[in-house]
Amino acid sequence: MTLLEYLKGRKGLLFVNIILAGALVGFLRLLEIDKKLCVGILIAWFLPLMTYILVQFIMAKKYYDDLISTFEQLEYKYLLPEVIDVPPFVEGEIFYEVLRASNKSMHEQVNRYKEMQVEYKEYIEGWIHEIKTPIAGIRLMVENNEGPILEKISEEMKKIEGYVEQALYYARSNDVHQDYIIKPFMLRQVVSEVLKQNSKMMIQKGIFLQLEGLEELVYSDYKWVVFILNQIVTNSVKYTEKPKSTLKIKAIKKSHVILLEITDEGIGIDDKELNKVFDKGFTGDKGRKYTEATGMGLYLSKKLCDKLGIGIDICSSVDIGTKVTLAFPINRLE
Repeated sequence: MTLLEYLKGRKGLLFVNIILAGALVGFLRLLEIDKKLCVGILIAWFLPLMTYILVQFIMAKKYYDDLISTFEQLEYKYLLPEVIDVPPFVEGEIFYEVLRASNKSMHEQVNRYKEMQVEYKEYIEGWIHEIKTPIAGIRLMVENNEGPILEKISEEMKKIEGYVEQALYYARSNDVHQDYIIKPFMLRQVVSEVLKQNSKMMIQKGIFLQLEGLEELVYSDYKWVVFILNQIVTNSVKYTEKPKSTLKIKAIKKSHVILLEITDEGIGIDDKELNKVFDKGFTGDKGRKYTEATGMGLYLSKKLCDKLGIGIDICSSVDIGTKVTLAFPINRLE
């Protein structure tokens, strides 16, 4: 804020004083008062006025400069009313009180919506756990009987289970810190579990496996990593159409990370869509041809990887294949 800008805000006050001072000087001249005395009266009129305005400007400028500096340094900008001082001028005090009242109201609204979100999350989690019971019952009945129709039902039940599991992890994805346990496990262990879950589809599509270097120890939450890897492998199998394709899962130990590469020979992803694959709900042109595509698998994988401190990267070529890389930090206490 400059002095000129400050004076523009007080142009009404200055205008009235100039008019009144001019009228007084005009009246004194009609009375044939000496010019020097008139000048002295003008000085006596405007000197205290301008001194007052200048002092007020200095106080306001210092306060607003500090305010802007504090605002720029704050990581969470909405906390500004909690850390600023009360302004040393009347107009500022009124603004300060309004701002604090507004901020308090905002916090109350946010807390109300947080409570609603928690209630909804608890309902979703409860519903998911309840729905797993009839799903398990149907699967048990299917497994105890044979027939092509029951085989199709089993496949559809597998998809339902996948979507239910996805919904559960989505509901919990914002509170990973409350639901994870970091412990060591072998990559071969988690890869084997994920491949077992996808084995039937892989056999049906005639996909060959190539596993390499999986005897590496990583530190993370086992069940969350199983979910993340399952989303990636499921996509690889789902979007592989060529017969006798190979799914390669390889671990590479670097100086600071252990890389887990999942490489398929599927339909691939167009370059112009590659930077959007982790966006929520994004399916792309290829994904629209598959009615099962939800655009949530990779979105959740990226979100959970960020929470767990696992790097995730993807590269792909159309009609050649896709490679997804997970980067596990090496535990420095090893």
